[in-house]
Amino acid sequence: MWAWRSLEWVSSLRSMQTYVVDSFTLHAASGFGFPLFAPTMYNALGYRKGDTILAAFSIAIGWPAPILIWKYSKAITMKSKHAKK
Repeated sequence: MWAWRSLEWVSSLRSMQTYVVDSFTLHAASGFGFPLFAPTMYNALGYRKGDTILAAFSIAIGWPAPILIWKYSKAITMKSKHAKK
């Protein structure tokens, strides 16, 4: 049961990352800045509060993101001046 859930999450996150990298090649790495702020966050808040904030943010962004990307990806890509046409 947990193995299937893990596979679903990894597949979902990987597909979103692939969309960002393929569509916005110039700014592909800008969305993955966690290593830049993680040490400061954990030093200030500790691991318990830092992980809770990170988990809440991941849930708030991660759950609706695949549906929104699937529904609006073409419109977002067409409106962006940075997307590869």
